[in-house]
Amino acid sequence: INTNEETRNNIRTLTYHTIFDTEKEKCTNSSICHSIEQFDSHMKYLSENDYFTLRMKDLELFIDGKIRIPKKSIVVTLDDGKYATNAINIVEKYKVYATYFIITGRYEVPKIETTYMGLESHTDNLHNNWKCPGGNQGGQLLCEDEDKILKDLKTSQEKLGGATAFAYPFFDFNDRAIKLLKEAGFTIFI
Repeated sequence: INTNEETRNNIRTLTYHTIFDTEKEKCTNSSICHSIEQFDSHMKYLSENDYFTLRMKDLELFIDGKIRIPKKSIVVTLDDGKYATNAINIVEKYKVYATYFIITGRYEVPKIETTYMGLESHTDNLHNNWKCPGGNQGGQLLCEDEDKILKDLKTSQEKLGGATAFAYPFFDFNDRAIKLLKEAGFTIFI
């Protein structure tokens, strides 16, 4: 990873949500739904064009200035966890690293046998919008009781076997949320 080649000083991220089989599964929000064929074509493109896909630990090291990454580096993330095995099979097929941020109280944590998909936290049961003032969609991390947030974060970590990365629901965060994530033991939040 720690390259001597031309490097970058920022990172590109592809964020997906639901990867679904249009013949068998349903997804009603077209802005966050991607067919298996579409996601497959994106991962195939990354693989065939020699993109270096980072795991969360790699991203954390890069952000902390501890490693240099190739110019053609990218982070692939998926949120929520609905139909998770569809995406897992595709990233394994193309040997592209990705991270699935799972809402552990809503979706079953998938059993995976690949190094190409990491599983991290997207809360246990605090992925609800319009609960708090401010932010993009008023996510609960902005104003929920601190003890409730910490309990939720710890529950999610336990279900995931010790998650250290966290994706903010609705990209809503504030200084208080950051403090609580650190207190819960998360080391990178996106």
